Amino acid sequence: MHRLLLILLAIVVPTPAQVTLRIPLEPGEPEEIAVITFDENRVSAADVKRWMLLHENGFYSTPVIGSSSECKTSDIRKMEDAIQKTQQIVDDLDSSKYPPELSDVVAYLKNTQSLWLWQAQQELAFLKTGQPLAGVSPGFL
Repeated sequence: MHRLLLILLAIVVPTPAQVTLRIPLEPGEPEEIAVITFDENRVSAADVKRWMLLHENGFYSTPVIGSSSECKTSDIRKMEDAIQKTQQIVDDLDSSKYPPELSDVVAYLKNTQSLWLWQAQQELAFLKTGQPLAGVSPGFL
């Protein structure tokens, strides 16, 4: 009798749709992979993957722009490409595209990426003209 009751409960009572994903935190050959288990009935895998970009070691926490310690004019094209990619990241970090609980995280990462963008723009201007951008202040404050 108890077995029959347990079998009926297992059939009648829905269990959460538990899904486990392995999400690389960096592009290419990632050093870290997040293992995430979530209820597929409550949130989509696409949303979970997008939210994981906000991880402290994730895509949005990493600068696209590397430092050019030699300040060579041959680095100009590479810096322009990196600036364009960073501008796209800043644009993508829109709090309205995330749950309200993540708005502070999104704002922090947007400010951080904006700082790196501003620094790269200053460095690029200096490489091109020998002078920093006049009158330009970072827009992240």
